[in-house]
Amino acid sequence: MAARNKPPAVQALRGSVDPFKLKLPVQAGSTQAIKQGEICVLRDPEDYSTYPIIPAVDGDKDCIFVIAWEEQKATDAARLMQFVLPTPDMAFKFALNTGTAINVGDKLGIHDSQTLKVATSAIIAGAMVMTPVNATPTWQTVTEVWAVFLQVNIDKLETFPLIGAKRPEGSGGIDNVIADPGDAGAVPITSSGYCPMVSTGAETRTVAAPTFAGQELMLEMKTDGGDIVVTFANAYDEDGHTTMTFDDAGDMARFTAIYVGSNLRWRVNAQVGATGGDATGLANLITDPGDGNAIPVTESGSCKITTTGAETRTLAIPTFVGQQLQILMDVDGGDCVVTVASAFDANGDTTFTLDDAGDTITFIAVELGATLAWRILSSAGVIGINDSPLGQVIADPGDGNAIPVVKSGTVSIVTTGAETRTLADPSFVGQELAISMKTDGGNCVITAASPVNAAGNTAITLNDAGDSVLLHAVEDGADIEWRVASVQGAIGLGLVPGDVGLESVASSVGNGIPFVVTFKPTAAGTFSFTVPADRKLRVITILPCYKVTGNGAHADDEIQLFNDTDALTSKEELNGVNAGVNFVMDGFDIAYVDVVATETLNLVANENGAGGCDCIVPVLCMWVTP
Repeated sequence: MAARNKPPAVQALRGSVDPFKLKLPVQAGSTQAIKQGEICVLRDPEDYSTYPIIPAVDGDKDCIFVIAWEEQKATDAARLMQFVLPTPDMAFKFALNTGTAINVGDKLGIHDSQTLKVATSAIIAGAMVMTPVNATPTWQTVTEVWAVFLQVNIDKLETFPLIGAKRPEGSGGIDNVIADPGDAGAVPITSSGYCPMVSTGAETRTVAAPTFAGQELMLEMKTDGGDIVVTFANAYDEDGHTTMTFDDAGDMARFTAIYVGSNLRWRVNAQVGATGGDATGLANLITDPGDGNAIPVTESGSCKITTTGAETRTLAIPTFVGQQLQILMDVDGGDCVVTVASAFDANGDTTFTLDDAGDTITFIAVELGATLAWRILSSAGVIGINDSPLGQVIADPGDGNAIPVVKSGTVSIVTTGAETRTLADPSFVGQELAISMKTDGGNCVITAASPVNAAGNTAITLNDAGDSVLLHAVEDGADIEWRVASVQGAIGLGLVPGDVGLESVASSVGNGIPFVVTFKPTAAGTFSFTVPADRKLRVITILPCYKVTGNGAHADDEIQLFNDTDALTSKEELNGVNAGVNFVMDGFDIAYVDVVATETLNLVANENGAGGCDCIVPVLCMWVTP
């Protein structure tokens, strides 16, 4: 993963193939640029909504680790950016700081934000070492490893290699290992499978036509002693390629068998490092038409733009479903504004601007009724792209009027005195609405047609500029209703000290999606979150905690988290923890992370003096299949 500046290589060990992605705040790129794939940290923030994420450095431990899923360029403004939350269910590919012999179960630590190193006891002292299931230890010298983050305590990080430089075998028909036939040999294709190739010099392999439709084949360079050129019996992509070269350890390509007419043919659907093929059709170069002209759309491909001043291009509607087109600024002599024949996102945008070399946008063609249209697959650095449903501006209707609910979007409230708004039920499941106080001339009370949280609240009050609430549409029986996904400053929603609050409303969250349960004790007692009868709660980790008021001056001012009656953490003594100070809860016991239906996740607080246990304890959780 080192210096490749691309999304991290990730594989699921079991369950969902998708890693957990969170949107977290980053500083302006001029202050802190972040590359795709970098390991980053959140160090004991006092404000979870604004504290910046920064790249990891050697020795990091008292922090939450995340991996950048996109890039924050030097020219980008401060924003929310996607990160992956590593869990023990996911394997990530990392570079080692030096090639070394390494074994399953060996301890690894952070060398820098893009590489790992063999850890010393000082980095991981007291942490647990886990060995992957069904893995056979294999010693070999490697420069990259598939590794799993094991966050036993949130202030300790360990990773361990799965098996040298070999990828973890996953689902999808490739668990079967196909023996490498050796130089000039034919890769067996009687079944689906994964073939790890080893070379001792410049070598070749051949691949015959597939045996059955849907057959899957993965080829990977396991050990690089020289390039391997693989020749296929027929073309494996729309550009007619029949050869593919693997020249580095870790290079891989995955193929699926399909019918072309009455004949079975391989089609490449994923490709990392290996050269000579094109899984997307983007390898085809489309000539830049020059200033004021139309980019050709007769086929898939990539168009590299060169400007000598402020220029424009146009883009017609696509030619066929599934067509892909990549447009990038190759030579920056001035901004290039591209105007598209029809909207390319749900917000109705028809123009975008390339203003720096390397700015890139990739489209795919879809059918909208009887019409073809472009839709964004990815973008980096491009101006004018807002692919979030909340990017759509919804006009403030004014005092006493109804906020429109026909689409997702953002409403900025302006008041000139005490005012009101009304909010009807949402129009569709998954709709999102962000409401904020832009200008505070007086409180604004928003009355919803149905309750917006489990407490039954229907009134939301914005009383200061910057107050905001994010609403998400869910099904409640036969009705579609709003539920609070997050709130900042708005009052009337029941999230007050002493309550157990949900920063994401649990009832509206699907399995495998992280959300936060927040405990806010203000006095001694047991604070509980009850798991519904049809669900099971998994505790992922305890985020950094915050002492709200009072100075811990007593030995028995303490808090502890329980899975019903089983201790999930050690007792956290608050003696000496003063107001405004962050702290972490130790002793996280992974044996008790699953809270079953009808049982409770409990925070038990003891207090010797007033304010002794006043704190905020955020617990990162998700629903799993019961």
